[in-house]
Amino acid sequence: MGLAFVSTKVEDTKIFWLIDPEEEKVVKAKFFTYGGSDSVATGEAICDIAQDSPMQEAFSITGEQVISHLEQSNYYPFNKDSLINQINSLIANLKQDYPVALAKLSLSGKKASELKKATGSAEDEKWLKLSKSERIELINQAIDGQVRDALAMDGGDIDILDIKNDWDIYAEFQGACSSCSASIGSTFLVVENVIKAKVNERLTLVANSFPW
Repeated sequence: MGLAFVSTKVEDTKIFWLIDPEEEKVVKAKFFTYGGSDSVATGEAICDIAQDSPMQEAFSITGEQVISHLEQSNYYPFNKDSLINQINSLIANLKQDYPVALAKLSLSGKKASELKKATGSAEDEKWLKLSKSERIELINQAIDGQVRDALAMDGGDIDILDIKNDWDIYAEFQGACSSCSASIGSTFLVVENVIKAKVNERLTLVANSFPW
């Protein structure tokens, strides 16, 4: 469907979001809980706020915001502090899961593209005819939007430094991502798979430096 699926469970409540990376918004928000009335009300409130919201707004939902939403609906939870902590953890986990969900989405697209022969393809010939600056521009266009926005939400970015041997893209993470171990894991995989899906399957992302 071209949608990223993120989910998380904290204590007695589980949240499920479907995110459209192209429109950058939550298109479906659901929850499940085996808790009491506070948990049910909290799950409903989170989903009400997130549904059809821009991705960045959804990932910025706070416990205080959800409690305020409940009180405006004339529901007053018993243990506010505990619920606020639970809600903040749920949102933080969903935000953390998003790069992994993007990677899975990109991999699903990769499986379909593997049906095409990469070597000697028209795409390869087109790529090889480009100058280095044109190639770097194509790479930047591929990661502008959903990838850079996701990195920016955590205070980071990525800089495309060079392309060597025609197919090796040298890049360096910037800001908060430069010192984050996730940048050599799921985040690195997301960026590479987006580039492969949008530009050429033969391209490989090489980190110019790694956070340790």
